[in-house]
Amino acid sequence: MRQILGVQLSKNGTTGLKGFLKDLATSHRAKDLNGWAGVAYDAWAEDIDFCRGSFNGTSIPAAGGNNLDSPSYKIKWLQNGVPRMSTVLYSAASVGRYAALKRAEPGISDVRIVLAK
Repeated sequence: MRQILGVQLSKNGTTGLKGFLKDLATSHRAKDLNGWAGVAYDAWAEDIDFCRGSFNGTSIPAAGGNNLDSPSYKIKWLQNGVPRMSTVLYSAASVGRYAALKRAEPGISDVRIVLAK
């Protein structure tokens, strides 16, 4: 996968790689709305360092590359009355979208966004 992403980056730049990742996310979500692949591709598309090439160690890091000031979030919900929590960490840019997708699932209630620790 690194090779495919590297080719996309070299041919189409950061914006092109972001679009490619968004397309992959859309394709995977069409099959499984909350599957790991759709979530991962969308999160990577929102990560500027990743789209600059951090997946292969060639990016020019933004803000020192640590992104320590960017909190991660998780989603908590009840599924048929049973408490659940996402195993995926979401960025601030994507957490609301995934909470909305979770709320749309049958049997899901009380969806909350919480800071990941």
